[in-house]
Amino acid sequence: MSGQGTTGGASATVDYYHVLGVARDAERTAIKRAYLTLIREHTPEAAPERFRQISEAYRTLSNAEKREEYDSQERLPAEVEAGLVEANQVGAEEPEKAVPILLRLWKDHREFKVVRFTLGVMLDRSDRKAEAARHFQELFHEEPDNAVYAKWLGDALLACGQPEQGESYLKQSLVLDKDDPETYLCLARYYSGEERFDDALKIIDRGIHADGNVDVQDLPLFLEKVLVLGRSRDWKRMESAVREFVAVVPKDDPGARQYAAARFVDLARFFEEVEQPDLTKFAVDAALELDPERDDLKEISKGLSESAGLYKERAAFMEDERVDDWAKAIVYALTIEEDEDKRNEILGNVMEAIGGDTQASFGHWQGLKRRYPALTDNLDDSFRQVRKIARDNFNAAAQETKRSSGLMTAVVIGVLVAVLRACL
Repeated sequence: MSGQGTTGGASATVDYYHVLGVARDAERTAIKRAYLTLIREHTPEAAPERFRQISEAYRTLSNAEKREEYDSQERLPAEVEAGLVEANQVGAEEPEKAVPILLRLWKDHREFKVVRFTLGVMLDRSDRKAEAARHFQELFHEEPDNAVYAKWLGDALLACGQPEQGESYLKQSLVLDKDDPETYLCLARYYSGEERFDDALKIIDRGIHADGNVDVQDLPLFLEKVLVLGRSRDWKRMESAVREFVAVVPKDDPGARQYAAARFVDLARFFEEVEQPDLTKFAVDAALELDPERDDLKEISKGLSESAGLYKERAAFMEDERVDDWAKAIVYALTIEEDEDKRNEILGNVMEAIGGDTQASFGHWQGLKRRYPALTDNLDDSFRQVRKIARDNFNAAAQETKRSSGLMTAVVIGVLVAVLRACL
């Protein structure tokens, strides 16, 4: 497919063998081993451009057809290769400092599109999105069958506040190359930002199975899927996604399993930062499935379970209007606390925390179920006993009110009779 196997589909290519640090006659197992080693060191958060290059190199060299096409292409002159290597090394930490290097290189070597493409990437990484979009636009105009140009142009346009054009170019990129996971991620994140969660999940699933081979390269898509499903606490689908991924990571490849576990730990840290302890525990437990020897993760998982007690105490001080806080306490209790007595104790405290108003509590409860539809069965099953207690209390209160009302009527009648007798 045109555009595949080259950096930006340029007339000359970056040395992917050099990127991965393998010989030109390296076997596929050696290429995969080098890839896994490098992506553990250069994560997408810490070194996004380096991670992109490593992933691109692996996608090309691990595919026999793409590798053959790549090997037949012209190499860059030594001067241009050296300039790109320097720019990428500088840009890994400070992309804005790589821009002047690339501008000078582009001035002298405009015939190599890869130079201009790399310039666009560094401008994009420097948050100079409009300038980056201009370069990608002109590159794509010259080479309209290049999926990489379309992807970067679409992503830059989204950042520039042009969602319709950005989405259109990203979709066009997938028509040109259906195997690039980064394009699926770009679209999924755009849809999530627009709260189009069903669209996000559809494009993620499409990306995972695009090449007919689910493997470690699909990990970013699985992580994104957990993020999207986590918004509605769709535990069944989250667990299914983790099971599907864990099943394809070879048990005899500890490097791959440790890398995948580390990425789930990164996801757990994100959930922890945004104060979502139930999702934090889920990500930690997923990491343990991949790397069960991590004693530190076992302690963290245990601590998260035990901290349900903190939510119980916190619930006792909640006020009616703090719906989000006690809702989190309920969801946390039902999804983390495994002991039924403790779970019901937490739920009981929550009921007390909203003032003992059972009618109001049921209204809030229905709102909570609408907010977390995937938990409906779990919520109803776990809360049945507490609801029964609440109903009994409500009925008892109603009977007390009725009895008091009857007593008050008798008193009033007695007073009236006394007054009439006095008047007579």
